[in-house]
Amino acid sequence: MAKTYKQIVKSKKLKELFYQITFFAKKVWMNSVKPLVLAAGTSAGKTFTTIIQLEIFYSIPQNAKKITLIFAASKTVLRDNFLNALKEFNPSFSYYVVTNKKELEEAIRDGYQVIVCLPQTLQKNYKMMPKVTNFILDEAHQWYFKPTIQKILKHIKPTRQLLLTGTPSRFIAKGNDFEFFFVPVMDLYENGLVSNVRFEVVSSTYDFKQSDYRGTYGTLKQNKTNSPKKTIQALKAVCDEMILKLRSKLGNKYLSNVRGVNKIASMFNDLDKTIIFCHSVKQANAIHKELSEMKGLKDKVLISHSENDTDSELFEEFRTKDEYVVLVAVDRGRLGYNLPDLFNVVDFTMTQSLDMILQMMGRLLRLSNKKTDKIYYKVATKNTSGYFVDLMTAALCLFKMKWYSKFNGRNMGGIQIPKVLTSKPKVKGKQSSSSSQKKSTTQQLRSLEELGIPTDLNLFNNVALYTQKDKFSTVAWTTLDEVRREFFKIDNGFKKDFISSNEAMKIVHTFGLNSLSEWQNFTKSNKMPDNIPVGFKGYYKKSEGIDISVGEWLGTGTIAPQNKKFISYNECCKWFQKNKITSQTQWRKWMQEYERPINIPSNPEKEYKKTGEWKSWGEFCGTGSVLNGSIKYKPFNVARKFVRNLKLKSETEWRKWTKSNKKPIDIPANPMNVKAYKDKWISMGDWLGKK
Repeated sequence: MAKTYKQIVKSKKLKELFYQITFFAKKVWMNSVKPLVLAAGTSAGKTFTTIIQLEIFYSIPQNAKKITLIFAASKTVLRDNFLNALKEFNPSFSYYVVTNKKELEEAIRDGYQVIVCLPQTLQKNYKMMPKVTNFILDEAHQWYFKPTIQKILKHIKPTRQLLLTGTPSRFIAKGNDFEFFFVPVMDLYENGLVSNVRFEVVSSTYDFKQSDYRGTYGTLKQNKTNSPKKTIQALKAVCDEMILKLRSKLGNKYLSNVRGVNKIASMFNDLDKTIIFCHSVKQANAIHKELSEMKGLKDKVLISHSENDTDSELFEEFRTKDEYVVLVAVDRGRLGYNLPDLFNVVDFTMTQSLDMILQMMGRLLRLSNKKTDKIYYKVATKNTSGYFVDLMTAALCLFKMKWYSKFNGRNMGGIQIPKVLTSKPKVKGKQSSSSSQKKSTTQQLRSLEELGIPTDLNLFNNVALYTQKDKFSTVAWTTLDEVRREFFKIDNGFKKDFISSNEAMKIVHTFGLNSLSEWQNFTKSNKMPDNIPVGFKGYYKKSEGIDISVGEWLGTGTIAPQNKKFISYNECCKWFQKNKITSQTQWRKWMQEYERPINIPSNPEKEYKKTGEWKSWGEFCGTGSVLNGSIKYKPFNVARKFVRNLKLKSETEWRKWTKSNKKPIDIPANPMNVKAYKDKWISMGDWLGKK
């Protein structure tokens, strides 16, 4: 007889969670026909929910020989989190946490019921796997749609799939392909499972324009934060405003007797553990250098990114050692990082992406036994704090079921956010003896922050929103699109109520139009929506700074041959190298995951052969890699002399140099394999000039 949820919780001395009761009573996963997305915020206990489900599944005798494959996302820290949870739970089913090919062979040979590993462990070994009954993927939004996962799924043919995520927008966008079980953060908060996080918007000296972003509500483009000087200026401005925000809470005398950089050091020491999430490695390096050299922060600041902390060991040091108060991070820690005693996040990414913001806010949701106050500092660009307050209010809206269950990553412009409708009498005209003073009342929308309403998880329960006091009369709901248009004044003489380009194209694609003439005829019909511009090219060029082709607008994807205009060969080379695309294979994978800019050719080799500029993919991508026999290398003695003058100390330094943009195309990365060098080659030490 199968174990029940209540029996397992009682025997393992676990706490019953409100959503688990429904999840298991209705056998949501067991009865699902399509892949099931368990969309639940941080601290929902998705890992233990998974283990309980497997405990129930394997308590049924006929399931004893069935296999479950679990991908614990892509980071070793997440795999270790899953292992620790399994050890704590001590299940009755057998499991093997696999880290390499040999262990995978052992797990399959010895008949383990549950195999836990990272996707990259199976990437080259997936054909060893037999068919499985259950497939479970943690942080599914990050991996599920990648070719690697789809290739593995095609081979293992699972009967059912459980996809765990806190940000389900990509799955919602493909809603018909999945089933969903939503557990929004607000439900977790009301059941005492997460902390009450407050957000504060702080201004920086960065002065980015909308054209510096990838799309309307996107991330900042590469290289925009590479200036150390501008980064330090922005850091100091942000810290000054953080101190002002803290003074409003702790009193005007807070740090009033401390001067200069000592003030910043004192603040971070007072704040307890803080993570500063950065946009780029260069930005992170500049912030880390500045903070770590401050008196009072020496040996208290760590930095972790893909170039200096490949195994996230520094992240673990920050988590376990109290002496570290600040961690500067770039591309890690946003997902699955378990640190209840993290009290502050400073978001220096400058992103407008709600998915990214939610992931970073999630790091603060875990309950701490030390204190309850946790703050998310969102860094805004120069003079845009008002807009970022509304952006963060929209992020709070996603903590409620209404928007959490329908946000698809493209409809954020339509998210309704609360503003305050205030009444202010204004005198019009001049007072005369024959008439009394004329008054008219105008109503203005003001942000919640302006009126002192705390922007935290209590926001939507705040009775102040619904009072009829003279401070304001009522809440007026507006959309993020409308706020953005108003704030950046991007109407440019057009109607003010047109929706964003992403929202508009989503609607236009449903009309089934195939040409510009069909679009023009459609705009004259009574079916044409009022909130979509007829002259879409001009409107969105001015309002969002983007060029939209007719093919993109209608959803046909086609562009008239005479209208295809690609950037120059040299500009295209720079674009590929800036986006770190190093080969033709990588370019094909990139196009599967991202939308190709309209002015970048899908087949650059074919396009630039027409102009006579094309030589090889290696030269194009800046790697120097070429097909055998298609390039003439320098003579051996000339090449060796050139390399020795570099004064590289080891083969590791050599490998690093060959992957940089400094290597000339006629110097081989693997000289020992060059046929013309065969008779003269001695060793790598001789090549580098080492005895």
